[in-house]
Amino acid sequence: MKKEDKKRLTKELLKEWQRTHYQEYCDFSDMMHDRNGAGFDKVYAEAVMMVPKFEKALFLYLKNDRSEGIDDLETLLKNEGIISQLSLHFFAQLPDSYTPAMLCWLFFGRSFECMVEYGEERIRNPKLNFLLRRLARVNIK
Repeated sequence: MKKEDKKRLTKELLKEWQRTHYQEYCDFSDMMHDRNGAGFDKVYAEAVMMVPKFEKALFLYLKNDRSEGIDDLETLLKNEGIISQLSLHFFAQLPDSYTPAMLCWLFFGRSFECMVEYGEERIRNPKLNFLLRRLARVNIK
């Protein structure tokens, strides 16, 4: 199967899931737009559960003030099988997994705008420590 065919099929499957799980999708979208950041915390926890090495790699990246790109983090996720993990969580529809709703939100929702708006708010918040403000910058990248 060609790469383009896989993308088309993936979008079709996500659209079907969104149509049949509309309330679950809307609840996830509301959670991601909540300004206390609960949605981002849950997505982060899900990523760490799928790829335990991600947490340590992310903190090392945040502490390195000369870090420019997130290529190393992306490579780690790919090498640790994030795509197969996401597929498993999507197709098995594991209980308490946000993966199907998250993928739909990333593909079809206002995900980019939401992440940038939330990140900018966190960067400007003087009450947050340096690491959290730096994490917001990474999130925007």
